[in-house]
Amino acid sequence: MFLDAEGEILAQPPSRSVASFEATLEKVERWRALSAKAGKGDRKAAAEAFLAELALGRLGLEEARARMKELSLTKEQRQQAETWLVDVEVADAMQKARRDQDAMRKAQERFFELQAEGKVPPEDGNPVNAYYFWSGVAAIASERGQDDLAKKAQNRAQAALKRLQG
Repeated sequence: MFLDAEGEILAQPPSRSVASFEATLEKVERWRALSAKAGKGDRKAAAEAFLAELALGRLGLEEARARMKELSLTKEQRQQAETWLVDVEVADAMQKARRDQDAMRKAQERFFELQAEGKVPPEDGNPVNAYYFWSGVAAIASERGQDDLAKKAQNRAQAALKRLQG
């Protein structure tokens, strides 16, 4: 876990491996450098800092959507942000669904819908979120008799687990 001088959590590595720690450190350093430039009025840096903050999982879904509207993002940056929003949406849904089976079912159905729309978590996103996303897609696809999709989703969930394990 990375903390600032006041004890605020800046980011948490998705796994306990050295590689995960180092990758998260690089993301934190990049975000802080871009945020400093943005604080001096650099609009390009502000957009990049927003993307870096999304990649760190520091923003909730509503906050991220609101900030997206405020920023001048290029088409490419908007596409990146939309991809990261899937990761954020998965994290938010799973936070709400921890011990609530109805919320879990709704989350799985939402993940299935997102996948059908071509919206999936980023390859370099949080592997925990990717695992939950693809496991949910697999569950719904299996129930609906979409065996090819269920198998593909199970394979993606397993790949996310392997990334998580380092």
